Amino acid sequence: MLVIVQRLAKKHGEVLKLVSFGGGVAAFSFAANFLLARYLPTSDYGFFSWCLFISQLFFVFSAFGMDRTLVPDLVQSEDKKTLISGSLLLNLVAGSISLPPILYFIWAQSETFSQSITAVAIVVTGILLAASPKAVYDASRKMSSHASMILAEKGIYMLSVAVVLFLAEPEHAFVWVAVALCATRVVSFVMQWSKATIWPGGSIEQAGKSLAGLFQRNFLVFIACCFSVLITHAAPLILKDQLGSSAMACYAIAFQFSLLTQLVISQTTRLEAPTIASAVLRPEPIRPMIWKMLMHSSLVSAGVSIAIGIVGSLTIYYFLPVALHPGIPVLWVISIWSTALGPGRIVNQFTVSMGLNRQYLAATILSGLIAVGLGYFLIQAFGVVGCAINLLVSHMVGIMTQITAVLGAATKRDEDIAKPRTLEA
Repeated sequence: MLVIVQRLAKKHGEVLKLVSFGGGVAAFSFAANFLLARYLPTSDYGFFSWCLFISQLFFVFSAFGMDRTLVPDLVQSEDKKTLISGSLLLNLVAGSISLPPILYFIWAQSETFSQSITAVAIVVTGILLAASPKAVYDASRKMSSHASMILAEKGIYMLSVAVVLFLAEPEHAFVWVAVALCATRVVSFVMQWSKATIWPGGSIEQAGKSLAGLFQRNFLVFIACCFSVLITHAAPLILKDQLGSSAMACYAIAFQFSLLTQLVISQTTRLEAPTIASAVLRPEPIRPMIWKMLMHSSLVSAGVSIAIGIVGSLTIYYFLPVALHPGIPVLWVISIWSTALGPGRIVNQFTVSMGLNRQYLAATILSGLIAVGLGYFLIQAFGVVGCAINLLVSHMVGIMTQITAVLGAATKRDEDIAKPRTLEA
């Protein structure tokens, strides 16, 4: 009994740490974006936010799907050091291939040299996120240690934003903010690897074989991730192209509030990734576990989303420029979307851990195509709100498709496990 109590205390202690650190990260991120939205010209804030979206695209290309699969791979691998070496090599190769066309795109979209420098400084941070040792900490169940370093990074960045906005000339402020973002992420990247419990190892030949294996296992996941990023990024890019940076700013401030929900949910669901990967390997029924996790994550997501929707609406109305007030209805549509993030993260972990890569690919292709197809029409019909509606509809299609696939596979698996027991009885 004492052992059980100690294990529960340890688990919930880790949850408390993650929630606390996640709340701190959310608070610092919110403070930084609040300052940017309040004191930068609306068009500059919109362009800065657009650069962050492009940075996420670069992250997806550089990560090559390993942000979804590396934790289960590390949990189930016997040669973790060689696996890490192969993953870093794949990050480098994928990032090197994707960087030139992305740089050309942002250079063509930039109207001034200052915008070009800002875009480059922000975008290159994408590969630092892709090559971070987050999966190492998660697989080792050291999530709180990693979260504490992200907390320090966001705190320093927030202070940097405040100093820049106070000292820099208004027309060049967003350039120095981008430089501060890049610098803090580099320092954080070095710190994370210096404290990692698993370092790259093995020979060059072994690392090459690991890269080849990761490429083969992650190819379908990578294609799925490319379509998945269309769900969140296609409509905003269309929005900026059709309605300009000011409309992008209204969408961005609403989406930034949803990042508070995403940070809290990601910190709490990180604990479940190793548990899910291990549970899939054990000869025990997992369907009840899936339902329990989906229900729990749905309640957490709904509670956090409603609270942030209320606080965010009041903040935009009373404290931000009038030009950003159209972001309030956008925030509520995105809050509905945020409610689905918790169960979406959980079902995605089951999809990857159970090897349902083809089903994941089919779900994300369908959602991505819907996002692109509906994006133009919804934005033309409803403006900025249409961009949020597009996000909600396309993402819900993907989540429901994955839930159907996971529950179907889990049912078959549980029935197969029960058959020998029935015969023995």
